[in-house]
Amino acid sequence: MVGKPSGRLTMPLKGVYRATVHSSFAGSLSGLMTAEPLLDDERDVRAGRANSAHQAIGFAANTRQGVAWRLIGGLTGFFGPLFAPSIFPDGVIVTWKSAMPGEGKDGNPGDGWISVGSMRGIGVRTRMKSPDEPVQVLLPDGRCVAIITLEPANAATESVTDYPALARSVGQTVRTRLFDREVGQSEPVASYLSRLEGTGRIARDDLEFIFGAVVAGRDAVKFPVPLLYRHLDPAMREKVARLTGDAPKSVHVAFDEKTGIATLKPDVLLDVEEVDQAMAAVADRDPAGLIIDLRQTPGLDLSALRIAAWLISEPVRVCRLFDAEHRDEVLSGKVGQLPHVDLGEPETYAPAEAAIEAAGMADVVLAPSPVRYDGPVAVLISRRTSATSEMLVWALERATAGPAGRVRVIGQPTAGRPLLGRPIDVGQGWILRLAVLDSVMFREDGVQQSVTDRGVPPQAEARGDAAVREAERWIRQRARGGEGGA
Repeated sequence: MVGKPSGRLTMPLKGVYRATVHSSFAGSLSGLMTAEPLLDDERDVRAGRANSAHQAIGFAANTRQGVAWRLIGGLTGFFGPLFAPSIFPDGVIVTWKSAMPGEGKDGNPGDGWISVGSMRGIGVRTRMKSPDEPVQVLLPDGRCVAIITLEPANAATESVTDYPALARSVGQTVRTRLFDREVGQSEPVASYLSRLEGTGRIARDDLEFIFGAVVAGRDAVKFPVPLLYRHLDPAMREKVARLTGDAPKSVHVAFDEKTGIATLKPDVLLDVEEVDQAMAAVADRDPAGLIIDLRQTPGLDLSALRIAAWLISEPVRVCRLFDAEHRDEVLSGKVGQLPHVDLGEPETYAPAEAAIEAAGMADVVLAPSPVRYDGPVAVLISRRTSATSEMLVWALERATAGPAGRVRVIGQPTAGRPLLGRPIDVGQGWILRLAVLDSVMFREDGVQQSVTDRGVPPQAEARGDAAVREAERWIRQRARGGEGGA
């Protein structure tokens, strides 16, 4: 259900409701929640003595009981209720407590908290301003990142997704489209898909299916677990955009006035425009140095390379991308010159990805941005630096190292999964983002080099705060005219 709830909700909530979370990054995901009034004396609630002697101050809601441990399965699912019942009390996946929405123009909004099980640290704030308005999902600073619509559950609001069929569709797609057919037939993938099919048989709503999918992928160490999400219809997309207009960006930039150093820290790299906005801010300030912190950053698409475009002065042949069908011939070096896919202005990135997917293999050439930052750059990496972020590290190290040593890579080797994911329609309004393209990098002499499994190594090893201190030390030295490799 993705539309506006019909009618005004009666407060306090009591009964079974379909709660649908709408966001720009995950579409519309719904789940059934059972709500009870939260009275001014919670002891009566726990004892089941809800009566008119006490005033309702809000509601407490939770998803289906018992299902969390069933979806976890195995020994953990069997012993969990015995030895760790507080993690998922009564086996519920999500709990939600909220105050009543304020009445009248100046009424206080109903603040609440949604968490996974009883783990308050894994949750978000909510705000219900009115029974007939969407509930806001808020960050600690008050910015809205998603909305929740509520409506009483009935036959008309039941999920239309056939979850066993969805699990089978995901399995077929993974086996046929994954970047490496050998990996697609491996035990970790088989285990993941088997558990996903089990989830399909248990799940009754989107939330349960997504929870089961996450659990299924937790042990797939060598397998880049695909992302599942729902389509967001145009009307709801517009509404979400309007209500979350001040939502935080995924690429952050900060300036330290004391050191004169800027820090670029992406949560994830998936938006060319956000990269451009952040790098434009850096170029405008022209700091003494730039730290690019990629230690926790997956790159989901080629927008990761846009960072390098702001730092290079000449086109760079970055990598060769290829799918499972062309894997053997590319890795054996039997293919000659491939068509170049040129990454130029921001609007060229999405068509380039589609062209690469259609052709099955291509060389990626990165063009410089008309506006550049020319100062020293320290790049922080770790084993969590993955996918196209690894291509970015390679491009920066190769294109701007040179005699001047303008880039210094610090930290630990990257994940060794330089893969490009693509969104694939798996039916019933669901999208699977799957790693369908692998890559090899190009050295200065034009020879291709694989970093799969090994990762991109740092030029200087450091961990945690020591990596930041080393980056700042190196930038200060560069600012004084010291040697780049010191």
